Amino acid sequence: MKTTRLVSNTGVPVICTIHQPSKELFLLFDSLLLLRPGGRVIYFGDLGDNADTVLTYFKKFGLECHDRKNPADFVLDCSGAGIGGGPNETKDDPYENNIINIDQEIDDENGDNEVKNAKILSNFDGAEIWRNSNELEEVDEYLSELSRENSQKKGQGYISPTGFTKIYATSVFTQIKLSMIRSVRNKFRQPTSNRSYLITYIFMGVILGWVYFQQDNTQTGARNRVSLIYFIIVFQALGAIASIPNLILQRSIYYREKPAFLRPFAYFVASVVAEIPLVLIATFIMGSILYFMVGLNPGTDYNRFFYFLLVFMSSSLACVSFAMAVAACVATTEVANTFVGLGSTLFSLFAGFIIPRLSIPKYIRFVHYISFYTYPLEALAINEFNGLNLTCSENEYIQIHIDPNDYNITKPYCPYQNGTFFLEQQFTMHSDFEWFGIDVGILWIFVFFFIFITYFGIKNFNHLTR
Repeated sequence: MKTTRLVSNTGVPVICTIHQPSKELFLLFDSLLLLRPGGRVIYFGDLGDNADTVLTYFKKFGLECHDRKNPADFVLDCSGAGIGGGPNETKDDPYENNIINIDQEIDDENGDNEVKNAKILSNFDGAEIWRNSNELEEVDEYLSELSRENSQKKGQGYISPTGFTKIYATSVFTQIKLSMIRSVRNKFRQPTSNRSYLITYIFMGVILGWVYFQQDNTQTGARNRVSLIYFIIVFQALGAIASIPNLILQRSIYYREKPAFLRPFAYFVASVVAEIPLVLIATFIMGSILYFMVGLNPGTDYNRFFYFLLVFMSSSLACVSFAMAVAACVATTEVANTFVGLGSTLFSLFAGFIIPRLSIPKYIRFVHYISFYTYPLEALAINEFNGLNLTCSENEYIQIHIDPNDYNITKPYCPYQNGTFFLEQQFTMHSDFEWFGIDVGILWIFVFFFIFITYFGIKNFNHLTR
């Protein structure tokens, strides 16, 4: 309680309920709100030095606290909640539970005072007396005056009696900075988890690079390139699940500090920013490994490689932000994992690889457009196939009959000779490079949308169970 007193001395309002306080603890308080059983107010105001103010109030009605009695016990007696009931107690009047049996023998030198108080309490309606008291009028006038002053001086640099001009002790930028420092430190105080995350991405980059090693430009190679692009996007969604436990575990800190005026926005920014460095590092390493091992389209001066990294990292951020948005809105890690897994399954199904866009029934085709997997898949496919010339291996040629009179005369034909035509016919995707920028833009709209949902969940949903 002494620590609480120190906090109060800084100007921060502190409200406490305390069970059976000693005199020393009771006198640490500045003000007292005393309720009778049933919740009606008996007294609300200053405690006074050595509790003189509140004792003087009750003394006006003949209730006196002798020197050897704890003032806290005395005000509890006055509220009707301090002394156990005697033989005359009834269930209807809570005050009768506190009447001392005045026929008992009292040896204490202050016994006469206790008997007098008991007689008064038997007919003392403290709530009604307080409702008609001058003290209540003074409290109402004081609160009204504070409200008027606040309304008149709001926005004029008014300094309150506590010395603060706002409800927050520090600026939003200070809170963001300190929250970010704490979140980043906490993130990197989990070396086992971080190492596992990086090793997983490096391992998958090597495995995929080995499985799809140096793909050629044949028809089979073209399909393999699209399947690789689809797989790495799905893999990012699985990797994003790792961000869920950290958000949910750290949320308890926010619940603890929110009453101390930690802005939801500051905590939200810190939570999001703390996830970004590891995600970007992991995707950069994985993307670099598999890009050159697979032999993807380098473009001019490897510009396609940097476009690939841009989309790959953006897609990873979209997956992480989706996982965090779900985690911010649900109570437990298990529930978040379930919803993220279910959402990822549906979005990947309608992304346009397993079922091409025009093959999806019209009544459910809208899912294709709200799937954030659709846009990185198409953007990476355009980056890879736009301007790419395709060939056919010996067994991939289609034999075309060129003589209607003799079906034995055929000519080999390669069905897809450029990547643009391949995307349009096989997957009904856009193939012009202008759609690359459109897809990236839409992908970032999803990123910001998920980030907004994360903020909304942090600010408005409280999953504290105690």
